[in-house]
Amino acid sequence: MTGLAGMGRFRLRPNVGGQKKALHVSSGRVSYFAVVANNRWLLWYFRWPGFRDGIFDWPGLHGAFADLERSGATHPDRLESVLRLRTPAEAAVVLRYVRATRC
Repeated sequence: MTGLAGMGRFRLRPNVGGQKKALHVSSGRVSYFAVVANNRWLLWYFRWPGFRDGIFDWPGLHGAFADLERSGATHPDRLESVLRLRTPAEAAVVLRYVRATRC
């Protein structure tokens, strides 16, 4: 995730207090993205503030990422989408997408 740190407009903030140990990617005070490491892949989250603030939407994300899934969040205000990143090439595609966002 060094590609994110080098973008300048994002701040990386570990979240170790919850059940999931995540690295949040924030723009200003808002966390639009997060990543969680698992044994065999990284889970990349497009978080609900991005949907709320119009940074991304479900049809646009689904068009860009065929393997995108909705997270298991049950509250409609907590909509999140998740990708399993298994290779550096898949991570590079996500980083290109993030660089193009307007957050």
